Amino acid sequence: MGKEDWPENWICYGTRFCIIIINPNEPHSSVFKRDSFNFSKTETDRGWQGIMSLAQIMENGFLNTKGDLVIRAGVYPVGAEADRSVKESPYSCREATGFVGLQNHGATCYMNALLQSLYSITKFRKAVYSLAFDLKDVMGEKSYQIIQKLAKTNTNLNYYDADNSMDVDTPYPESSSTTYRNGEEQKYVTQFDENELPAEGALGDFLDNLEEGDYCNLLLDEEEEETKVPCVGLALQNLFYMLKYSEDPPGCKELVRSFGWKLADLFTQQDSHELLKLLLDKMEEQMKGTSVEGSVKNIFEGEMETYIECIDIDYKSCRKETFEDIQLDVQGCSNIYESLDRLTAPELLAGENMYEAKGYGKQRANKGIRFLNFPPVVIFLLKRFTFDLQTMDTVKLNTRFEFYKEINLSKYIQQSSESTATAKEEPESRGSKGSQKGEEYEYELQAVAVHHGSINSGHYYAFTKSSSNWYRFDDETVTKASEYAVIDDNFGGEEQECYNYLTTNMNSHGMYNSINRFRKNKVYNAYILMYVLKSKKEEILGDVDMAREKYQMLRRCRTQSLLSSMRTRIRERLNRYIKLKIYTAGDFKGNTLLNQHYSTWPNKFVLTQDKSTNLTELLKYVNAEAGDE
Repeated sequence: MGKEDWPENWICYGTRFCIIIINPNEPHSSVFKRDSFNFSKTETDRGWQGIMSLAQIMENGFLNTKGDLVIRAGVYPVGAEADRSVKESPYSCREATGFVGLQNHGATCYMNALLQSLYSITKFRKAVYSLAFDLKDVMGEKSYQIIQKLAKTNTNLNYYDADNSMDVDTPYPESSSTTYRNGEEQKYVTQFDENELPAEGALGDFLDNLEEGDYCNLLLDEEEEETKVPCVGLALQNLFYMLKYSEDPPGCKELVRSFGWKLADLFTQQDSHELLKLLLDKMEEQMKGTSVEGSVKNIFEGEMETYIECIDIDYKSCRKETFEDIQLDVQGCSNIYESLDRLTAPELLAGENMYEAKGYGKQRANKGIRFLNFPPVVIFLLKRFTFDLQTMDTVKLNTRFEFYKEINLSKYIQQSSESTATAKEEPESRGSKGSQKGEEYEYELQAVAVHHGSINSGHYYAFTKSSSNWYRFDDETVTKASEYAVIDDNFGGEEQECYNYLTTNMNSHGMYNSINRFRKNKVYNAYILMYVLKSKKEEILGDVDMAREKYQMLRRCRTQSLLSSMRTRIRERLNRYIKLKIYTAGDFKGNTLLNQHYSTWPNKFVLTQDKSTNLTELLKYVNAEAGDE
């Protein structure tokens, strides 16, 4: 029986379990059985038949003095996840979860995990949506003119006004789909679907009336647009739009180009920390001068102070800094609090390492950092990759490191040295403020990025929370996940193998050893953690009403989606159809046409035919249409 937070089609892969039928008189003669099995919604039972006969039990001393048969069973739990066989069959992530994944372009899983984590932060997503980009700047001049012509002649396709301004009173043309999740009806707006624009419809009629030169201009503009390097804000906005509305996993090649990277970079895993910093810095820069200026800082930026304080004299050196992530030691720390304790613990500068205080000479001093303020979204980067001085190589640490669904960071907030020197508070005032401070720094886990593998070969995926449900984003695939699969299963460390403890651990003196050697390290563990301030949870993670917000982005993206549909249809037409200009003998009387370039000949009779049409059928059709001439 699955738990409430398990996927509907839950399965626990490779669950190791065992049973031991205890022989109380001769423990080393106990019967031991072990196996592994994929327990699932449809297969919840597993065991053995005919392990022992009743005669064997009675004759070999398996009953204790009370006449009881003692059987012990053990199981090593794993995280429940969605059945892979379902994922491999036709499976719509959008219908099943309300989300879509991201394409992996070679080795971009690390980027996909980070992007899905950032996408789950609604306030950041809204800031990206709020950026405005002029349609003229993102498409070719000729394509823009053709789109404007289409908008004037087809009111149903009027995504953009003729003067390139946004009419906020005009409702957006949307196509909606309905899906059911957990028994509840959920509606979401899909992207502009070219299947909703049949060739016989308005778009098809419009394309029929375009000149050949328009076809060429549309395709040439497309080639030119693909050579331009877009800004990061535009590329990220387009990607977030597709994550919101697309039925299929979008790609992130445009975002990669916006970083100035080349195609070869798609096959090389970059450092996630550097990518995070690059992305946030670029977005902060591009939001300057807009209505969302400062959004990145308001969401992700905290403040800290590095200090050196002399012990024996009144002398200190302090410098305030900002941070967007906190790097935590894994080696030598068992959990997130121990790592924070180590990070904020002062280092004693003494002996040969004393501090040179200006005007005072060598002095004993404490050196360290103190956090002055944590942001609404705190990002922790776990230092799983470290340089080993013995092997002189970078290694991955798979040791156990615990993190929690909720954490309180109030212990690590301190006043700056300047504030401490001037603060004069009454004792009772400090007490009440301390209680309030504790509440102000309570955080809840929102996203976890996981690395599976070694330093030389690995894979990244992410878990993010939406409402009360957790979802696993593994490149193109999105499935529901249990809380255990998100948190406990990603601590890393050793996991036990099933073994017969009644025989394996017996030493030469007939005593049982307490040390269990039958363990192996997990190769998958958490790498990036995102926590959201509980008191601002609604502000940071609350839903966004796209239609009510009336983002300019919606019209631009839908217009570009329409343009993409037009270009796709044009390519299909060019591959499938041939356009024929029909001229009769009368057209050449006086040789007037022969004295002109053929491109200037009037379109007296134009025929578009499928390339598969045979010549006999074509001649019959031409005779029927132009036979009188």
